[in-house]
Amino acid sequence: MIFQGDLRIKAAITLGLEDISKNQWLVNDILADTVSNEHMRRFYGTQIESCKQWLTNNRINIFLSERDDKVEFPSIIIELGTSNEKSDMKHMGDLSTESVNLLPNDINKPIPYVVKPAMGSYNSTTGIFTFSGTIDLSAVVQGMIVVNPITSVGYVIQSVASLTEVNLLPGMTIIAGSFGVIPQYQYYETKISHTFMQETYRVSCHCLDQQTLLWLHSIVVYSLLRYRQTLLEKDGFAESLISSGKMYPNGDYSDAGQVIWSRDINLTGQVENRWLNQPHRIIEDTLFPNGGIKIISNITNTFEDPKTVNWETIQDFVESQE
Repeated sequence: MIFQGDLRIKAAITLGLEDISKNQWLVNDILADTVSNEHMRRFYGTQIESCKQWLTNNRINIFLSERDDKVEFPSIIIELGTSNEKSDMKHMGDLSTESVNLLPNDINKPIPYVVKPAMGSYNSTTGIFTFSGTIDLSAVVQGMIVVNPITSVGYVIQSVASLTEVNLLPGMTIIAGSFGVIPQYQYYETKISHTFMQETYRVSCHCLDQQTLLWLHSIVVYSLLRYRQTLLEKDGFAESLISSGKMYPNGDYSDAGQVIWSRDINLTGQVENRWLNQPHRIIEDTLFPNGGIKIISNITNTFEDPKTVNWETIQDFVESQE
């Protein structure tokens, strides 16, 4: 998972604007300083109601980064800044012991048979299941499963009796038919690695005049603070800091005598990025033919030349039986 900071910041501001528009009593809290005492109230007592009217009569546009089409005002533009891996925490990804199990269908990696389906019969008295024909069970061990490929019903192998027989629990009802042997663990396992990045974002507020820009800036900062814990820090945007620059006439948007006023909010924080390594099967058995070792698993993409190594995977073993 790569942390999508710009989308989360947009979500926080969007939620804040929606909430404030529906519950304008929040404006009383945002601009409470304008009426905090009698002297402030004397000069700025109308600010709260004026801001509420402005919110009611104006649509605030939120954009991700710069747009090629015409920007409408008032607007908020969210821009990605730098993203640098933290060198002091880089080694933590290599030392991770966290892992996850993945189902074959979810990663489009079907688990092959240890022994492909063949005709077989079961003795309910002894619990012995006998495969017909030439079957090699040398790669089969306790815990693997005899399965009917049509019904997907399986039976746990208690032990291997011979090259063509395995012991199941006695007293079951198993009709003779085609059966195969599949591994005990019907999933893949992969390690989760981590790294940490120091990221920066810029949230620019743009309005047609300085007064409404002050309101918009306060609303955006309020929204970021209100949702910082639940939407940002809760999911990994740690040690976040907010800073604001000065108000300035924006030459990028001002033309024909119309001045657009802007103010930038800088948001920095540490995020965790994680990724899944190559999925692999759990080793279930080993064989020692011809003085070498054969690992019975389903580890694929080993990038090893089978002519120069003395082991092979379960996929190699199955193919050699064809």
